[in-house]
Amino acid sequence: TLIYQPSGCGEQNMIHMTLPVIATTYLDKTLQWEAVGLGKRNEALGHIKTGYNNELAYRKNDGSFAVWASHGSS
Repeated sequence: TLIYQPSGCGEQNMIHMTLPVIATTYLDKTLQWEAVGLGKRNEALGHIKTGYNNELAYRKNDGSFAVWASHGSS
């Protein structure tokens, strides 16, 4: 499945967040949500929001991002 909860370090979170973004974009454009279940759209959007919020933990004061919160930006 492409729709699952993002987690992990900054890099893993971005990778895992990308999958629901791609799936949601594709299913929205092709109007195919009924094929996977309409409830999956809300689930996907929730995962995207969670991934976005997770990623903010890796943001540095200068606006850059790091792989780990305790390290410098990459």
